[in-house]
Amino acid sequence: MPRQNKKPNGISQPKNVRGLQELSQNLPQLWGAATTTNQERKRLLRMAMEAVQLDGVSKAGEIEVQIRWRSGVLTNFTVKRAAPGEGSLKTPQEAVRKIHEMAGEYNYAEIANHLNDAGYRTAFGRPFTHQHVGYICRRDAVALERERHQNPSTRSTRNGV
Repeated sequence: MPRQNKKPNGISQPKNVRGLQELSQNLPQLWGAATTTNQERKRLLRMAMEAVQLDGVSKAGEIEVQIRWRSGVLTNFTVKRAAPGEGSLKTPQEAVRKIHEMAGEYNYAEIANHLNDAGYRTAFGRPFTHQHVGYICRRDAVALERERHQNPSTRSTRNGV
């Protein structure tokens, strides 16, 4: 095996060209090896890339990417720009549907109890609370039937009058 020196970046550097050729032939194996860390994979990419250019202005909703490899080859591709909230956690759709259905018969706390008893959890895996149910009802413009049909003279105000 050829003698190798460690460079400051931690990647072993063969003393001769043959050793470098052997490493390049085993690149897919090296990349997929369980012993190769993500940090080492990043270093390999940095050594192979000369430049990366991003254009997020020319096309709406897309980012054009151009990679110039040290070999001189250019790679061009387009990536869809993520929409706001696209990758965020969301309350399970089935739970939202149940909230909409129950809003006509139950208050927020009762709905939360029904959801929790049925095993539903919020987007963060927590039990539902009346605040969460209320937020979903307001967000989706789902009013409680009781509130919609309540006699205006029996509604209480913040001042208790």
